[in-house]
Amino acid sequence: MTKRIGFNQIVFSTASPDQLQQFFIDLGWSKHSLTASPDAAEYWDIPDGGVNIDVLQAPNQGCRAILIPSDKSVPRYRPLDAPIIQPGGVFDFNMRTTNAEFAVNYLQAHGWRMLVNPVPWQFGASSVKEMLAIQEDGIVLAAMERISPPLEGIAFDRFSDIFNATQMVNDMEASSLFFAALGFEKFVDFQGNMPGEGPRVLGLEHATPQEAEICLTISHPEKLMDGSIELISTPNQSIRALPERAFGRGIHRLRIPVDDLNAVCERTVSTYGSETIVKTPRLRTVLGRPELCCTLRTPDGARIDLYQE
Repeated sequence: MTKRIGFNQIVFSTASPDQLQQFFIDLGWSKHSLTASPDAAEYWDIPDGGVNIDVLQAPNQGCRAILIPSDKSVPRYRPLDAPIIQPGGVFDFNMRTTNAEFAVNYLQAHGWRMLVNPVPWQFGASSVKEMLAIQEDGIVLAAMERISPPLEGIAFDRFSDIFNATQMVNDMEASSLFFAALGFEKFVDFQGNMPGEGPRVLGLEHATPQEAEICLTISHPEKLMDGSIELISTPNQSIRALPERAFGRGIHRLRIPVDDLNAVCERTVSTYGSETIVKTPRLRTVLGRPELCCTLRTPDGARIDLYQE
């Protein structure tokens, strides 16, 4: 099968690896485990070195979820009480669901609680129900049920593959340019107030219309909702970004395959400077086989891995 374009791996660090992996396994994701190599420990800043890493593969082979165990004493990237719109790191990952009510029950049975109960709203031409769930590591999942028009060409059982990930940002222009340097093209570009009940999804239902204005973009190398990156900012609110951490609990990073890693790094450095590179490009054995890889820092502090097999 052709490798998915856009991000196709998401790395979690979790104090509850058994519970988190069961969420995926019960949806038909396959699993294999391996001991973290010295390269992986260095690359992902794993404090305890040779831990067992679980790799979950979606049934359609599109995305992999990589689970790194961590101690409960490790601080979360995103505190459980952080405002939804607070910038910093990777905010959430997105999955489609066939039924919002089923999704709530399934998530709660697997250790999640509702951050935002299902909200019916109009997302562009699509009528949807969207919810946010959070678990004890501060990992946030956005689940969306399409009401109309029906989804075409996307088949799944209960929950889909991970198809999108969101970052809350302070500087939309800088963040958009960053992902453009990685080859991502915007195909959704919205500015203004979310229609209807939409502000509830971002915890903005009590904000003034001016405070609730957002900028939202979605980008992907081929303009697809399949490994896409969503950026959201609230330009009329000043919110301090979450502190950066080399290793914390939560969504650790996204991983993006590229054909010419050195060229992509050069483009990024020419725009943002060498401080953008957190881990320099070199050959590492991270998930059992060698790959040329590096780690970049986004303008709001999220970690993005690039890798070339």
